[in-house]
Amino acid sequence: MRKRKMKNRITGTHLGILVIALYFVAQGVMADGIVFKFKSPSFSGQGTSAHYLTIENQEKSRQEKIQEDVEAAIEKQKEMLITLPKLSF
Repeated sequence: MRKRKMKNRITGTHLGILVIALYFVAQGVMADGIVFKFKSPSFSGQGTSAHYLTIENQEKSRQEKIQEDVEAAIEKQKEMLITLPKLSF
């Protein structure tokens, strides 16, 4: 009975041989260089100033649009006050 249990047991020698074998197999595995190119100018650095200028122009045009909308609303209110019939008592 004792011999039967010995057949199924993994000893330190087996583990040692396995580790050494894995070490030599892993030596052939090499990583490749990074080939990914970022399309965003913030990451790649190419065309960054143009990208920042575009963002600045968008912010400026949004602020101008808001200002124009406020001015248009004020003018509309003024016109409504002028055209309202005056209440007579």
